[in-house]
Amino acid sequence: MIYDRERPEEKTPWPIPEIFESLREPSLVFLRAIASVGPLMDYGQNRERTEALLAELPKITFSR
Repeated sequence: MIYDRERPEEKTPWPIPEIFESLREPSLVFLRAIASVGPLMDYGQNRERTEALLAELPKITFSR
């Protein structure tokens, strides 16, 4: 069986807002859990990046 790729005008739109919303809370739980792991947070800029994600992820919204 051969599957052809969709042409640009046929592209199926992804439900990005729904996907993002379903992943937001598990992502925040994960980030909060790893924020207390010293060896992970002490490497490079991991602490700053994790704090930025924890601050900004809840603010992201999508408009239709």
